Amino acid sequence: MTIDSEAVVVLLAEGAFVALWLAISYAISYQIGWPALTRVYRATRPFRGERVRVRHAQFRRSLGGGLNNALSIGVNAEGIELHMFILFRINCPRLFVPWRELRVSRGRWWRWSYVEFEFAQVPDGSLRIFGAAGERLREAAGAAWPERPAPIDPIRR
Repeated sequence: MTIDSEAVVVLLAEGAFVALWLAISYAISYQIGWPALTRVYRATRPFRGERVRVRHAQFRRSLGGGLNNALSIGVNAEGIELHMFILFRINCPRLFVPWRELRVSRGRWWRWSYVEFEFAQVPDGSLRIFGAAGERLREAAGAAWPERPAPIDPIRR
């Protein structure tokens, strides 16, 4: 029996690629702070509600990198569900955060508007959703949306 060296090289290269992908995905989960959120907000039951695909999101803990097209958020009257795209789901199980655990605010960064979620039990973690997805989330949440009012500017009264 002979071993085809070309096939072995291809197999090793594919294995190395998969191992590298898994390692990078695992490292990214820690960089964005997902394990800290998982300890508190891991989803324990199936989610029922409206889902919004997010084009660009950023966790405060990340080093400037965003989650482009890798996150979807489910919304219902009880809270939000955070769900990573399957290729980035290593060490990122589904999360469910009740509205009472969230503080929601709006802001602008350069040209982009965003909605920011701050998590009550993970003080160094927050999530910014850029663009129209934030407005779609607010519409889907309806009366349950816990946005804090903008501070009153005494000059512009």
